[in-house]
Amino acid sequence: MIRTVIIGLGMQGKKYARMLYNKEVKGMELTGVCVRSENTAVWAEENLKGVSIYRGEDEMFENSGSFDTLIVATPHKAHCKTVIRAFEKGKDVFCEKPLSTEVSQAEEMIRAAGNNVFAVMFHLRALGMYRWIKEKIDSGELGHIERVLFESNVYFRTRHYHNSSDWRSTIAGEGGGALINQGQHLLDLWQWYFGMPEGIFADIETGKYNDFDVEDEATIFMKYPDMTGIFIISTGEPCGGNRFEIIGTKGRITLINEEIEYIKYEDSRSYINTADVNTGEKLEHSIEKIDIKDDTDPYIIMFNNYADHIENGTPLIADGKSGLNALKLCSEAYKYR
Repeated sequence: MIRTVIIGLGMQGKKYARMLYNKEVKGMELTGVCVRSENTAVWAEENLKGVSIYRGEDEMFENSGSFDTLIVATPHKAHCKTVIRAFEKGKDVFCEKPLSTEVSQAEEMIRAAGNNVFAVMFHLRALGMYRWIKEKIDSGELGHIERVLFESNVYFRTRHYHNSSDWRSTIAGEGGGALINQGQHLLDLWQWYFGMPEGIFADIETGKYNDFDVEDEATIFMKYPDMTGIFIISTGEPCGGNRFEIIGTKGRITLINEEIEYIKYEDSRSYINTADVNTGEKLEHSIEKIDIKDDTDPYIIMFNNYADHIENGTPLIADGKSGLNALKLCSEAYKYR
């Protein structure tokens, strides 16, 4: 069993602690948690019987011989220092997204990893519908991809959420808003599917729905040599969802929330140049509805994969370098803020 400590028992940290404590993850054992506040320590004492509770990072690292790996679930700006200290102690690390708020710090973290395992929590990669899309892109079934639209307003957030922690939704504490937080998952999917653009232009709306100094809406135009890409995120639009449209020369995938429509057709470039009609009326095509249900929590899949990588060398679903690309996209967009 991989002896595991979690630092940071906020919303996600508590979720991870319960998973490991309840033995939902194969190969990982929760041996300790590191807390900052007395309230969090009380929660740990009541809910994690028998687990060591460290009152601060220094105490945790003083006892580094008692654990093998560290799950980092602290506020964004605290990631870099903690992760590097863990690597210096020879520990493997599973870090929450984003890796950091600065590209230079993320690069420093990756260098510091050395031969230690470094994973990042991009759990959307573990969902069946996103894996299915990845397979279609990589297989070439869609032909040449010509246009992509990724629009997300599923992450509607209230004032109660923004006030839930003093570091949240601030430049000083979080480093930004929707893009550095929720958007990291989506930007990771983007670069996972299409690679990094050669340039971007962004329209960043700061405090459009709230009275704070970070973005709650952003539109990014991704520039590729032969593909048009638009990425939109908003945390201020209620009753929203995700819309992901990928148009290729041989197929079109439209994902709306969890429903996929897959249209396959003959090569559209060839049809445009050879058809003897004015429209697509003779274009041979088929329409398929894809229904993919996940039986396992994606976070558990991520942790199982991490443990399996450490024990057996199974490729990581998302390594630290993946986190760097998503952060770079965010950082480039912020230049227009």
